[in-house]
Amino acid sequence: MRWFRRSAIRSSGVILMVFIISIFSIYAVISYKTVGDFFEKSSRAGLFKDAVAISSEIESTISRYDILVKQMAANHDFRALAIEIKNKKYKRSHPLYKRAVDQLKGIKSIDDSIALVYIAPSSINDIIADLYDHDMAEGFDLDTRIWYKEMVNTQKMNLSAPYVDARTGSVAVTIARPLYNEGIIAGAVAIDIMIDDIYKMMSEYKVGENGYILILNQNGKVIYHPELNISRETDIADADYYLSDMKNVILSGQSGVVEYETNNRKNYMAYVPVNHSNLVVAAIIPKSEVIMPVQNFLKSNLIILSGIIAAIAAFIISLTGRITRPIIEMSENIERYEKSDRRITIPEKYFQRTDEIGILAKELDYMSRSIEKNIVDMDDRNKELFEEIERRKTIQMDIHRLKNFDGLTKLYNTDYFEFMVASFIDKNPSPGNIHSMILINIDNFRLINEARGFEFGNQVLLTFSRKLTELADEKDIVARLGNDEFAVFKTGVENYEQLYKFIVDFSTEINNYHKVAGEGMFVNVTMGISVYPSDAGNCQELLKKATSALNNAKNDTSMDFEFFNMDINKQSVYKYELKNRLRYALEKEELMVYYQPQIDMKTKKVKGMEALLRWKHDGEMIPPDKFIPVAEEYNLIIPIGEWVLRNVCKFGYELHKRGWDIQVAVNLSRIQFKNPYIVSLVSDVLIETKLPPHLLELEITESILMDNEQECEIILESFRNMGIKTAIDDFGTGYSSLSYLKKFAVDRIKIDRTFIKEIPEKDDGAIAKIIIELASVLHLDVIAEGVETGKQMDFLINNSCLLAQGFLFSRPLSNEYIIEFIEKNQDVKHEDG
Repeated sequence: MRWFRRSAIRSSGVILMVFIISIFSIYAVISYKTVGDFFEKSSRAGLFKDAVAISSEIESTISRYDILVKQMAANHDFRALAIEIKNKKYKRSHPLYKRAVDQLKGIKSIDDSIALVYIAPSSINDIIADLYDHDMAEGFDLDTRIWYKEMVNTQKMNLSAPYVDARTGSVAVTIARPLYNEGIIAGAVAIDIMIDDIYKMMSEYKVGENGYILILNQNGKVIYHPELNISRETDIADADYYLSDMKNVILSGQSGVVEYETNNRKNYMAYVPVNHSNLVVAAIIPKSEVIMPVQNFLKSNLIILSGIIAAIAAFIISLTGRITRPIIEMSENIERYEKSDRRITIPEKYFQRTDEIGILAKELDYMSRSIEKNIVDMDDRNKELFEEIERRKTIQMDIHRLKNFDGLTKLYNTDYFEFMVASFIDKNPSPGNIHSMILINIDNFRLINEARGFEFGNQVLLTFSRKLTELADEKDIVARLGNDEFAVFKTGVENYEQLYKFIVDFSTEINNYHKVAGEGMFVNVTMGISVYPSDAGNCQELLKKATSALNNAKNDTSMDFEFFNMDINKQSVYKYELKNRLRYALEKEELMVYYQPQIDMKTKKVKGMEALLRWKHDGEMIPPDKFIPVAEEYNLIIPIGEWVLRNVCKFGYELHKRGWDIQVAVNLSRIQFKNPYIVSLVSDVLIETKLPPHLLELEITESILMDNEQECEIILESFRNMGIKTAIDDFGTGYSSLSYLKKFAVDRIKIDRTFIKEIPEKDDGAIAKIIIELASVLHLDVIAEGVETGKQMDFLINNSCLLAQGFLFSRPLSNEYIIEFIEKNQDVKHEDG
């Protein structure tokens, strides 16, 4: 297409050639139709004429012999012989026999083509021929002869199918007519004719170049075909399979011309019945031969067209070489000029031409030189312009930084911070999430400046700003609002609990040692927090209320931060105070361990007991569900957990010395279990307290197993190798699967109280049954928690769960009371300690 588009001469020439070809195609179609119809009509008429001529010749030949047969049928002697002879033995004794034979000889002598003349009486199965001593062989039956049967059926002259004459060895046919006796056929008279002459005449007769003649009788038997040796009864299908479909048309008794298809080749056929006989002449010629003149006519025109096209093509090639090629070459040089070259390169040979190409080449060269000069001038001006633009961009960026950013920390300043927060709120009005305004003030920053100087104070501010940016998320907005005051707009918080946890973690990271100018120092901050949209719906109000919360936090020196929202603040104050009191609970010996016995429900004996932590502060018992989460949140669970483990193991060893091998169970939190020193800690405590490892059971929840299964597998396997038992607490409330139970080294599962408490009144215990069956299949011990009624105990016993703990047996007890409980329910077996 590019070759076509880039040359008007080529495109015009191609269009001209397409036009000529189109006109010729239309002319060819019209000519083919018109001339073809003419030749087809003429050929069909000529073919029919040939068929009629052949039919007339055959009719003339057959009529000559038929006249003789007709005279024979009228001969009284012949009819008398056929009627009167009843026995072939006495045919020669009949008085008319000799005269009849002489008459038959006279008839035979008329034409050399006559092979035999005879009378065939129907009563003797023999013939009276032109020879005195002629007799038919034994078994001859006239009624079985096809020509005789055909004659009887038609009751008129019959021409038989060709056959080989036994006497002459030549192909012959029989012409016969019936002899009547009072309207009944008494026999026949017949002449056997050698048809070699007819075959010779037919073979010399030509129908076009590739046509041929076919002669049939009314039974569809072939009398003549140029390529077949007709020595037997030959059906039309044997001569031409495809003509068998036309058999009814040919033998219809009508004449005409039809078109038919043979082996994917179309033919014309003219058919004419031969008068006064049962023959039909068919003349056949291929249609391709009929339309051959048309095709020759079109071929000659095609040769002429090819010559015209070749002349046009040569002319186009010549013009292309003279005009198009130079233009294309110059256009390609122009394209290269557009991409990289500074000048349009024109071949020298085109300057020497005096025609249009030479003028164009000179004008392009002049234009190229002018453009090159202008480009050089423009490059110089553009360079100056670009430098000016860059200088102004630098000035604008400096103005933007000075206007919107803090000069020291490079954080947003107050105005730009308010603009960014307002823009964020406008673009994210969805009430699904909450956002928080956090104001942060560095405590006693004035003293730092006074003691260490402003330069060191600036380093503190830089370090502090980098820490804020590090702790903030990508979408959070961080700014420096004043000398020692910063702000973080925390975005996309799901709920107050998540916000509170962020503030706690944020406060822990900020109120810490920081390395400033190569030395460490502790930085304290106070924070005030307001929440969007519950506290305010715009930036100004959020800042105002966060400032109010910040001032309140400064006034209360015990608080690192305060929320403007009183509900959140109350929760944070409570947790903050609880954390501070819990820090000193161990020192003040406010923590204690209680034990809930685990009972064999059949023997009523104590098989184990679970250690439960209790906290009594200022005479008030604080529930575990209040202080345990705070201990985990502030990492206080590590020292508290170690204290519990050590005290429980000491008490377990005390029971062991009394002769009671009672297993003690200690709960491990997620933080304890994930402590990299947990295995060594447990090992050291067992060695220190002398408690046999098999008397210690460590309980973990399902959710712990789901977190880093490879690490859990290693820890649990270590406990098993030490001889320590492990149990999954609150089983059924988490997400563990059968594969986890099979994979991890656990010894017992504990059915959570939620699956026990409503048995049997509101719960049929289906889940509890499944857990018990699962433990049995996996060869694990099972114990039920929270058993409070006798019916619950009976249900568990009936379903093969024999261990349980709950208020039905005992509430959690202190050391001295659990010993009394054991003494009442256990056979005491003292051993030397």
